[in-house]
Formats: sequence, structure tokens, C-alpha cells
Amino acid sequence: MGGAISTKGADVMTVSEDGEIGLTEQFTAYFKDQVPAPFNLDAPMVTRAHEALIKDNWANIVKGTSAFNEAKHVTPTKFMYNSFYQALFVTSQPLRALFRSGMTAQGKSLAGTLNTLVTIINGGDFVDTVQAIAERHLTYGVTKDHYTDFGVILLSSLEAVSGDKWSDDVKDAYLNAYSLCYYMMMPIIAGDAPVEIPESIPATIVKSVPISKTGKKITLKYNFPLRYYPGDAIWLGLPLPKGEVRRHFCITGFPVDGVFELDVVIEDVSESSHWFCSQSPGATVNLFWIESDLRFETDAPAALPQHVVFVSNGFACIPFITMAEGLSRIKDKWKGTVVSLQIAPTADYVDAFNIAVPTAGKKIEWDAYKAFHATEVTAAKLKQIAPNIANATL
Repeated sequence: MGGAISTKGADVMTVSEDGEIGLTEQFTAYFKDQVPAPFNLDAPMVTRAHEALIKDNWANIVKGTSAFNEAKHVTPTKFMYNSFYQALFVTSQPLRALFRSGMTAQGKSLAGTLNTLVTIINGGDFVDTVQAIAERHLTYGVTKDHYTDFGVILLSSLEAVSGDKWSDDVKDAYLNAYSLCYYMMMPIIAGDAPVEIPESIPATIVKSVPISKTGKKITLKYNFPLRYYPGDAIWLGLPLPKGEVRRHFCITGFPVDGVFELDVVIEDVSESSHWFCSQSPGATVNLFWIESDLRFETDAPAALPQHVVFVSNGFACIPFITMAEGLSRIKDKWKGTVVSLQIAPTADYVDAFNIAVPTAGKKIEWDAYKAFHATEVTAAKLKQIAPNIANATL
């Protein structure tokens, strides 16, 4: 423990008759100079009024405020998550290595933080819960400065997505709630040194299976819980003889709780991909994090496009096949259609991927999905295979 002061609830917290919670004067005075601005309040407290403001604000964010644009942001909560994490990783780049999963998947972690702020006043085990979080975060490498960056970006992101539902009173409620949590963590984070956050973690090749004359399906094993969506890519560092080369590779599977493995399908078309395809099981690469500009967030089927048309050239069909399989896995909730036009010299070339990329090791069998081969893209071909292309997402 970092501080020489009791952290038992009765010695730390004050609770008024109307339910207002705060900190004892002794505890606040002991740590005030160590808490960075703007969270070093003289007397952080959360009142019933604060609780109501936070709950109401979050409810408005979830419904969608004046700042929300459905076409751009997909869903209100994803708008919040993406706004927060994009800003956080610009401000505090070392934290990107702590959040290795995709930004949308990381939203569940942020939701937990917000839930703590919303329910703080009713938490009977608040002290133990918050300090247990601080202890766990120490093992991840989180420092006091990281908590400051996190809090500042959280407040600015909440303001940005709140639109006309933001006010000075709402800001004050969130500031007090976060400051109260920050103070409560100080006995843990003020003295104990966190472990260093490694920029990458090792990933070991456990399988490397040829799928064509130039392609392989490679399975990587690592020791970290990753969450991702169909279409997401993994950023890897490949230790080539000339030095590490960092590349993105599309993930061709789906996360399974408790299983720390993922598959990538690679075409041997460059120096880096040739090195990767040449490695035997047991070789290691550096795993950084999940990244993608295009994915299907299958946990929000209502936000997905109803009709999808994929057009790919060569091995670029790989992510689209995975995305189609992802949609097929939610066919009981998503009632759309998928058409894929795969451009390649021969049908055999893309068939190797149509068989190897899906997790079942065979072509996707789903009435709502049709895949076609052609040697070039033409308007006539697109109109033939997707008559409703004007209403589809291409």
C-alpha cells in the first residue's frame, strides 16, 4: 500500500443522512497535494442530485443526443466509446498497449467505469471495489498520470457526445464522482510502482497450414484476452533479418472466451508475408493490438446495413469472407442479404479462400449469401448479381 493512513471505509468515507457521500477531512488532506488537477478537489462528494444528473445524462447519451449522427456514429453508445478511445490514445499513447482489443470491444470496459460513477452513491462496498480495481491496474502498468489522462478525456468526451444535454451542473457531478474515485485509489497508486506496460506481447505460431500454392492459414497463441469483430485486423511485428516490420493482418476467426488464439490467412506476396509464411510452429511474432477501418459490429444487429455488396480483388476477399460468416452467425437476428463479387484470374484462386477462411473449413452455406467470381468489375455484372445494389451498402 502506498499511503500511511487507514483505508477502512469508516476511516475514509463520510455518509450524511440524505445519502451524500464524501471523504473524511484527514484522508482528503493527506492526499490532496498528490492528486493532480482538476481532480484535487478540496472536498469531493457525490450527492443524490449528482447521482440523478449522471443517470439522466447517461440515459440521454444512450438514447442519442443532438450530437449523435446515426449515419456517422452507428449507435449512440459506440459514438461515446469511439470518441473516448480515439482521444485517449492520442493523448496517452502508452495506454494503447493496455487496451489491445478493438476500440468498440473496449467499450465494455468504459461502460464499467461509467456504471461505477452512476452507482457510486449506492455502493456498500465502494471502498473495496475501487481499491481492488487500482490494485489490478497496477499489475497492468497503469500509473497516476494515466488516471489523470483517462479522467480528463472522459469528461471532454462526455461533453462532446452530450450535445445540448451538457451543463455546468452535469460536469460538476461527473467531476466529483471521478475525483472521489481518484482519491480512493490514492493509497494504492501513490506509492506502489506499477509494472511497465510492454508495447507488444509475444504471440507464438502454433499452426501453419497451406491452403493454396501461395497461401497459408496461421494460428497464433498469446496470453491476453482479445476482443474483436468480423473485419478487424491484428497489428503484428515480424522480426525480419533486417529488423522488425509491422503489418496488419485480417483476423479470420471469432473470439472465444478463455481461448487466447486467433487465425490469419496470408497470401505470400511480399517480403514480410513471405517471412511469415515460411515460419514453422514455435516461431514468435510481436502482437500489438486490434485495428480496423471496416468491421461489422455483430453485437448490434439493428445498426448493421440490411443489404451488403462486397467487391474484392485477389486475396482482398479474405476480410469480406469473415464478415459474411459473422453475419451468418447472427442470421436469427439479422435478416439482410450479402452478395460478394470476387475478382481474380480464376475461380480456383478465390475458392481456396472461400474454403479455408471460414471457421468450418468449407464454403459458407447460407441462403442469404451469394458469392460470384469474375475477372473484372463491370456495371453490368454488378447489376446482374445485385439488382437492388442502389439500396445496398457497397
